Amino acid sequence: EVDRNNVVTSVRMLQEAGVTFVRQSFPWQEIEPAPGYYRDPQDGHDTWAKYDFIVQQLTGAGIGIVARVDTIPRWARPPTD
Repeated sequence: EVDRNNVVTSVRMLQEAGVTFVRQSFPWQEIEPAPGYYRDPQDGHDTWAKYDFIVQQLTGAGIGIVARVDTIPRWARPPTD
């Protein structure tokens, strides 16, 4: 979820439903678009910011996180023949 208001609403709904853990995806290619670079190439914003917000909202609501790092960036993939 990109919109912070939607994150807050979703977390509240999860909490009200009694959810204690969620699986949260962290797409590597979005977070580190180039080796050691953590800024969005289009707007220069911190690529961790939205995930930091999601983590803060979930943990603040007492909801644990099962983190899943996925979507390997092209630069980190082995070359293909």
